[in-house]
Amino acid sequence: MKKLLYLFLAITFVSCSDDDSETNTPFLTQYNGVIWVETYDETTDYWLIFETNGVTEGKRYDDGSEEYCDSEFNGWGSGPCPINIIDNSRDLLVAESECEGVVYTVTFTVTNSGNTLTAVYSDEPGYSEVYVRRNSVPCQ
Repeated sequence: MKKLLYLFLAITFVSCSDDDSETNTPFLTQYNGVIWVETYDETTDYWLIFETNGVTEGKRYDDGSEEYCDSEFNGWGSGPCPINIIDNSRDLLVAESECEGVVYTVTFTVTNSGNTLTAVYSDEPGYSEVYVRRNSVPCQ
């Protein structure tokens, strides 16, 4: 009977242990397709959408007479200014880019239960951008 009790307790502990699969999910998998928006002012918004194969960068701006909307997809490691992934951890993505002889890194950190993204650039010490998770881009 003791052996049966120990077996039952062992099964209970194993089945109730934490599932580490979510805590080990890489940034690009965890936040694939999530829309992050930075509102610069009343006339301008920037957004990022990370995907496993690249990132879409967008901008909405209003010059007072007309609203403009631009976005561009950049695949990882391709294009005239390739972006290469250095670190793809749970809530951290570090990317490096070289463009016209200038190399810099961008560190993206997710906080606030997955609702806030902060971007810090190696070539602009002390400067950061804060993006908020949204359900849609500011314009289509």
